[in-house]
Amino acid sequence: MKTILVMTDFSARAGHAAEEALRIAERTGSDILLFNLFFVPAILPAESGVYPYYEEYGVLENEVGQKLEQAAAALKRTQGAVPVRIATAKRPFALGEDIFGSIDRSQTWLIVMGSKGRNGRISDLVLGSLASDVVERAFCPVLLVPETVNLQGDFKIAFASNLEPSEDQAIAQVGTFAEIFGAGIVVIHVDKNGVPETERLRQMRNIEQVTAKFHYLAASYQEIESPEVAATLAELTRTAGVRVLAVVHRKLSFFRRLFENSVTRELLNYRQAMLLVLPEAKK
Repeated sequence: MKTILVMTDFSARAGHAAEEALRIAERTGSDILLFNLFFVPAILPAESGVYPYYEEYGVLENEVGQKLEQAAAALKRTQGAVPVRIATAKRPFALGEDIFGSIDRSQTWLIVMGSKGRNGRISDLVLGSLASDVVERAFCPVLLVPETVNLQGDFKIAFASNLEPSEDQAIAQVGTFAEIFGAGIVVIHVDKNGVPETERLRQMRNIEQVTAKFHYLAASYQEIESPEVAATLAELTRTAGVRVLAVVHRKLSFFRRLFENSVTRELLNYRQAMLLVLPEAKK
């Protein structure tokens, strides 16, 4: 059975993200796995002469387990007519470790988590860092859910395109996600230098081929010249009835990360729509 991995820190926004994941699970026949990473402080070696303070591991693990069961019970109370299997899992985590070390990657097709706010709280900083880490290490699409956005009613999904042949797989994934909710698709390209006509025509043909598989879906294409890609995407989705903004996360090398931010990282702060982050196609 395919699974939706829902990461939770037991906050209200994590609860909202779990409810939206439940909507997707009901429509796709998926299971849900509520997953918590609890941070364990690093223990310094005895020869360092430093004796750090740390919580009793067993107490912390039991507390997390109880909160997971409470969160699962609360989520089950919001289920509709379609039953969804909800399981829980937890694991200790230290910075630098593999987040998904204990997850069955062969069955997990979507990761869902609440997106951070802009309140300046320590929890926002931690969650923002974790969201960035999840996106960087994810092996499947990641859906970041703001607390004020839901998947009810009619809405559109926007796909931010670079007009590259490697995006064909991503557009197909967007089409599959749109089919779940009967949503329209808007393909958006933002470029400060304009787009060659050959690339525009190639992309339009690809969009037509993909959306032809989903006969009832409405698809359109918009092209905008602007030097601010992330800001332009955010503004356009805000004014166009878009509830989900899909982007391909292109991983940068260590040296490129020193000098530039990816559009995905800039959009992690965006709160007007859900952010669907698609992994870059393997070459």
